Amino acid sequence: MYHNFILTLDEVSDFFWPFTALVSIATAGVILVHKLEKTRVLWPAIFLGLAFLSQFMVLGAYELIAAEARKELRAYIANDALISVSIDGEPISNPSSLLAALASVHRQMHQHSAPGREFTIKLTSAKGSLIVVLARDSNIPDEFWVYYPKYHTFQPDTDRIGVIQTDL
Repeated sequence: MYHNFILTLDEVSDFFWPFTALVSIATAGVILVHKLEKTRVLWPAIFLGLAFLSQFMVLGAYELIAAEARKELRAYIANDALISVSIDGEPISNPSSLLAALASVHRQMHQHSAPGREFTIKLTSAKGSLIVVLARDSNIPDEFWVYYPKYHTFQPDTDRIGVIQTDL
């Protein structure tokens, strides 16, 4: 049931992001009009509160989605029946270090660099396939940004679920 909630949240976040932008623009307009008219109206405070609340809701939704994606990835890797692992379509013979790194995916709060070259990782088991995209960090060569395309929105970088350290 929680999984269905996360999928729904992923879909709903596509709707909420433009709403938060509109509320923020409306807030700026109301505050500007309020300053020009020098009136004592609660509208600027109400719109400012709505802007902060909507931003908080959307960012909270993205974090819930990323946490669920990390949980799903770890559960998939814990499955002993992995048949194959490939990087950009090329099977790798000893995936244990990559799998250990993927299992250690963790949230990264601040990233002062950019993603570089991307690698598509395909994990295959009896349950089916799972795709993860790794992007090498532009400043730290053994750090990779982990993207989980299953959950995505139209906002850039929202399918990023964390970082790992590996010598890929």
